[in-house]
Amino acid sequence: MEAEPIKEDNSDLPQNGPLSQADRKLRKVTLFLSIATGALVAYLRPLPFCDSTPFAPISLFAAGFLSVWLFYWMVSWTTKAMRTETRITVLVLAVVMFVLACISPAILWILSRPREHVQSTCGGCLLSLRKTMAIYAGEHGGYYPKADQWCDLLVMGDYAALSQFLCDRSDAVEGESSYALNKNVTGRKVSELPADLVLLFETDFPKDPAGRQEPITERAWYDFFCSEHPAWAKKNASKKVHKLRWNQYGGPEMVTTEKHNGEGCNITFVDGSVKFVKSEELDKLRWTVDEPKGHGGSRWLQ
Repeated sequence: MEAEPIKEDNSDLPQNGPLSQADRKLRKVTLFLSIATGALVAYLRPLPFCDSTPFAPISLFAAGFLSVWLFYWMVSWTTKAMRTETRITVLVLAVVMFVLACISPAILWILSRPREHVQSTCGGCLLSLRKTMAIYAGEHGGYYPKADQWCDLLVMGDYAALSQFLCDRSDAVEGESSYALNKNVTGRKVSELPADLVLLFETDFPKDPAGRQEPITERAWYDFFCSEHPAWAKKNASKKVHKLRWNQYGGPEMVTTEKHNGEGCNITFVDGSVKFVKSEELDKLRWTVDEPKGHGGSRWLQ
């Protein structure tokens, strides 16, 4: 009697046709991981050009999403001959490891940057002031405002609001400025200034040792500003400020890093860029028109 051939049990091998329940769940998990990876990479923006490129977040999201999804399909294709249980395990491990490999460098790069570069709004205020300075220069023959009146002229010309002069890490109040103007940018047309010349920088000086004694009503811009903002004038008429903490101008002797735990400060340049410059790199900056970088002074206030 002829023996019946032994049938091989291939039930655990993937079959053509509808996806198994495990495959469906894995695809849903992979889709979620793809979206999460894309969103995280777009949020972290771990490349130098990302802060200045408007479409960088969209591009990074697409790159993160597609890289995970394509990697899933690649592994899925190479493991199609495996048994279902083993295949699912390999796919899960491979996708998770790939996601970690994608986001780990981005997270490490973010953590290595100065915290203030990410968290502080000082840089944003400096950027907005730089833009108002450029508008002012465009309407005044290509010259920046006079050094000893730059804050007043920006406010009275309706180029800037009082809040733009305040850093969130400074104890300055409305009517005072957290920033100073490089004295060497005035008197020449903007087109004649080096692109890497310091324009505005963070400062905490000068303060009156006796505290705020100057009535805010003494500010040159006060009457003009109050005519446009009567409610603000009514609320702040009795406010006092540091007399000299406005229209500050000078050089590296006025730079302060104490707002950022001594790690550095935000600085904007004539070319419009804003950078968080580390303390050890401050002496490499250009402060004057005719001298190269690093000749603007070397005494730094910590």
